[in-house]
Amino acid sequence: MQPIMSPFTTLVYRIVAGCEVTHEQLKECATLFSQNYGVWSVAAPSPLKPGARIKMSARSLKEQCLSDPTASVLALCVADGILIGHAFASLWSLHGETICWVTQLVVSSKHRQRGIATSLLSMLPECHVYGLASSHPAACLALCKRGRANIRKLDLVYIKEHAQGMLASTPIPYLKTAKVCGALFRDEDATAGLCTVCTSFFVDHDEPLAVLHAWQEYHDMPWVLGDLPEGNEYLCIIKNHASR
Repeated sequence: MQPIMSPFTTLVYRIVAGCEVTHEQLKECATLFSQNYGVWSVAAPSPLKPGARIKMSARSLKEQCLSDPTASVLALCVADGILIGHAFASLWSLHGETICWVTQLVVSSKHRQRGIATSLLSMLPECHVYGLASSHPAACLALCKRGRANIRKLDLVYIKEHAQGMLASTPIPYLKTAKVCGALFRDEDATAGLCTVCTSFFVDHDEPLAVLHAWQEYHDMPWVLGDLPEGNEYLCIIKNHASR
């Protein structure tokens, strides 16, 4: 049984500009990621060890999520002085629209399913478009709420038309070489799902899929982004309804 967070626990949220993120905050975020994000899948190539925790140093976190600190933000959630959730995001412009891309979203495993991810993303700047690549359906659902979109009516046509251009223009290092995959993009690989991106990030899918199956059973509907192949992540892009 997971520990239950006391209803009297005070959650403190804070947004920090990328250029003001301290080394201590990076260390805390790296620790939260390393202890809670996930484990390597059986498909992870050597020397990665299947079942071992996926870890990240403060230096690697900075390289991946703060490559341009002047165009990045960090949202934090602290409970009783301890960091329990964070969201990094990068911003850039494309064709006159501002894109806000969530580069990392992590919530402590002891504090999930309490709306913390949604609250973190709600602190991000108001932009025309929100996006992320993630293996976790909860991250996609939280992103839809930030963009005031309904996951049941996700605009797949918009994703199909704009995803490749967004990834080509991104300042985020690991997305620059990523390939959009799935039937939505006329990918002939039958195992590529519907709407994913190949990031070669071999995180184990057992926990995210358990959450997804519970969500599907509760809502009695299929997952709009389709199946998730090994090494891929769901590609979720939301046109902010409030910007229309």
